[in-house]
Amino acid sequence: MTLEKPKKKKKTLTPAKVEKLYFNPAIRRRDGRCVTCGKATELQSSHFIAKKSAGALRFYPPNAHAQCSGCHRYKWHNGDTIDYTDFMTENVPELDWMKTARKATLHYGQGSLTIIRELCVTDRLSELTAYIFELIEASK
Repeated sequence: MTLEKPKKKKKTLTPAKVEKLYFNPAIRRRDGRCVTCGKATELQSSHFIAKKSAGALRFYPPNAHAQCSGCHRYKWHNGDTIDYTDFMTENVPELDWMKTARKATLHYGQGSLTIIRELCVTDRLSELTAYIFELIEASK
């Protein structure tokens, strides 16, 4: 009797895993400091338009910026949105498009998650911006 080799389990990418391991670190590397107060420690990636209400914008770099834990957790999540809103209005020309794109429905499959991971690992966020824009426009 011969024993079969166990099949290697294929590693599956999930949106949560890609966001945590690849997208968020790329955003923190891009910005280097909190976009609202300038602090360079305890950085987190903050989505301006919440990913729960706009899942298609989850990996769209102009929708995410580095914020220190104080600005992200205590100000942004507690309704003190003035500083971040001012930053977005002054620095993100895509903001009007994002407001309309938030209604798009987009499923991130293994192929798109693999591309997103690669673009994040290599810090090619401008290419990621164009890629997500095209996916959202094609889904409309």
